[in-house]
Amino acid sequence: MTAASPNNIPDIADLLAFYASVGVDEALEDQPVNRFAEVAPKPMERAAASSGDIAAPQRSTNMSRPEPSDRSSAPPVARPTSATVPDEAQAALARQLATTATTLDELRQHMAAFEGCNLKATAKSLVFADGNPDAAVMLVGEAPGRDEDIEGLPFVGRSGRLLDRMLAAIGLDRTSVYIANVIPWRPPGNRTPTPHETEICRPFIERQIELVNPKVLIN
Repeated sequence: MTAASPNNIPDIADLLAFYASVGVDEALEDQPVNRFAEVAPKPMERAAASSGDIAAPQRSTNMSRPEPSDRSSAPPVARPTSATVPDEAQAALARQLATTATTLDELRQHMAAFEGCNLKATAKSLVFADGNPDAAVMLVGEAPGRDEDIEGLPFVGRSGRLLDRMLAAIGLDRTSVYIANVIPWRPPGNRTPTPHETEICRPFIERQIELVNPKVLIN
């Protein structure tokens, strides 16, 4: 085997740019994982091996990912067990939940409990709204990005700073407007939401607009 030439080693900036372009912009684990570590046998396997029923498992020769040894000490993270494919039944449920919400707080609770949108499975936060719900001006964006997903607020990244400057230019700020998104969960890699995802979330934003009842709506 020939040694790799230093010229063939990719630059770290190029690697990071590639990962960001395909949506890999966050670590999956808080602790590093040693993928070459020997996987300890499970208690049942150890008991069976000691009784002679089966042979003790040998060190794996494949590259399967072992479980980190300290995972049991990490707090569990609530996540949907699987992504939900948007369908008419989920859209009907979203419409029902949105209709029964009589306040913005109730609407937010319904959206937080709703499992019918596949985007919730990959997002960190429900990005509900920011600003003053009694404002005369309401702004509605498309979907949250990475910064919004982390902070749980709409328009806090680069586009948010631009929005703040635009509002300041006309004598407004976030205390005098109300800001929300059509899609409350970040699409992976900041991709454009699909028509199905938009249709699933449409009843929520429509009800949100009805409850705020702004004089001016900017979309």
